[in-house]
Amino acid sequence: MEDRVKLQLFDLSDKVAVVTGGNGGIGKGIAEGLASAGCSIVIAARSRDKSAAAAQEIEQAYGVRTLCVELDVKDPESIKRMPGQVLEAYGRLDILVNNAGVNVRKLPQDFSLEEWDHIQNTNLRSVFLCSQAVYPVMKCKGGKIINTGSLTSLIGSARTSPYAASKAGVLQLTRSLAVAWAPDNIQVNVILPGYIATPLTVQARKDFPGLDEHVLQRTPTGRWGTPEDFAGPAVFLASKASDFVTGEFVVVDGGYTQGECEHPYESVVMRGTMRRVESDEEKRHAIHVLVGHLEDEPGGYWSSRSWRLEQRLDRFSALCFEIESVTAKAGS
Repeated sequence: MEDRVKLQLFDLSDKVAVVTGGNGGIGKGIAEGLASAGCSIVIAARSRDKSAAAAQEIEQAYGVRTLCVELDVKDPESIKRMPGQVLEAYGRLDILVNNAGVNVRKLPQDFSLEEWDHIQNTNLRSVFLCSQAVYPVMKCKGGKIINTGSLTSLIGSARTSPYAASKAGVLQLTRSLAVAWAPDNIQVNVILPGYIATPLTVQARKDFPGLDEHVLQRTPTGRWGTPEDFAGPAVFLASKASDFVTGEFVVVDGGYTQGECEHPYESVVMRGTMRRVESDEEKRHAIHVLVGHLEDEPGGYWSSRSWRLEQRLDRFSALCFEIESVTAKAGS
């Protein structure tokens, strides 16, 4: 009986959830997690065919009701129509997952204003507008809003500055909505994914040689995350179990942000593999080679006196893999 009561805390069998961008990647992983707890799923996305395929797959796998709503999160009018479409089909709307997002990778000076606006409107403005749209419905009986942020909600990223800015905004918006809507029994929280293996990250691995090795070496669990890793956190944040949790972020990164990144002079880098150096002589030689290489970089990006590796992981990884080799002994 006690175990049954505990499980009821996570039961979503009488709930309806809208998942934006729920037809693939992390969004689909969240939708499947909610469905596994009995929740009816509304996939809200632009691609009608892709959404229909995902909905059918979820319905067959979990036996829950599904609905596809064509939604463009950059279009305020499309967002305004969404709650009415859900209420017409189900008569209720209990959970909103703001997951739709986009990313472009390049250095800050290379972004156009159009690219900046595209990223901000997709990733940040849409979270505000979708949350605002469902508020009148949730205000009556309470509800749950789960946003998708990023590790860049917390740390900087050299090649995704508009994305990082948008995701940092999602974190602060989450906190603000949580405070504003707590009296209405609406809990608002955010999930911060780390490096996740999705179709969107395939291109990143191609564009940045050594990224895969870096992620595996940096992540204590020794693997990339998968969309399925978001099922548990999503069910928790959507259920009664989290009724006293609001304005919080949950990091899903396999310990990436907790893992130690070795200082350059602590390791010898050879073609993407790292081994611990032992002697002071080896350390001095590694410092000499790495500092010489890094100081040749234009713009003075690195300082030989203060290397902020935690904030420059992408840059450091790319530079390391450009090095032909670092010998194990000085002078060899």
